[in-house]
Amino acid sequence: SLCAHSFRTVIEVEYRSFTNTPELRRAVTGALKYTENKLRAHISVRSRLSADVDPSAAQAIDAYFARTLSAKKNAAPAPDYERRYSAPDVAPSFSDAEAIERLSWTVTRRLVPEGELETPEAEALSVEPSVAAPSVAPEPEETLPSVAGTVTCDGIGALERDYLARLLEGDIGGARRILREAHMLEDAVAERINEAADAVIGDIVLLPSDDGYTIVDDYLQEIKEWMNGK
Repeated sequence: SLCAHSFRTVIEVEYRSFTNTPELRRAVTGALKYTENKLRAHISVRSRLSADVDPSAAQAIDAYFARTLSAKKNAAPAPDYERRYSAPDVAPSFSDAEAIERLSWTVTRRLVPEGELETPEAEALSVEPSVAAPSVAPEPEETLPSVAGTVTCDGIGALERDYLARLLEGDIGGARRILREAHMLEDAVAERINEAADAVIGDIVLLPSDDGYTIVDDYLQEIKEWMNGK
């Protein structure tokens, strides 16, 4: 700060930590989860977070989304040039795909030195002009199966499993002690767990909190089955 020798003043400063106030932390956490639930509902995600939010805060959040989401619905139509970036609505052609593959291997042979090119089985396709296969109608969009009974503990190592097991037991101190002993950052471990869970369950299972990370309540059963390898 600036200092003037002709003026000497004693300034008393009182610090108050709002981040360590339990009431404020619960209010902010509840509002955050309630907001995420609104976004999940808007994009048709069925799972919800358990949110303990004050009615006045919920009313304010509802009013905000009522304005913003309705404004998006009434937005101007997309410009005509954007349709050029969309995939053409045509049936797949096996003959076109075969021609593209032959051309790609021709380019590969020119770029890769002789002797280093490994020819896969796909290269054994016939080089003679083939008859175009009948048009195949696109298959209907496949719905995701239920994760119950199908999850497996893939994609994470022993460290991540031990950390997640401690969180399931509510032992936050033990979870952090495991990471300290392994000299690992909690954010990095949580990110690996979320990536593996997203590939198996279809969503993340850990959310950041004031105490590190917490498990999403809606996925407790799926996580237990995942950990048990069922």
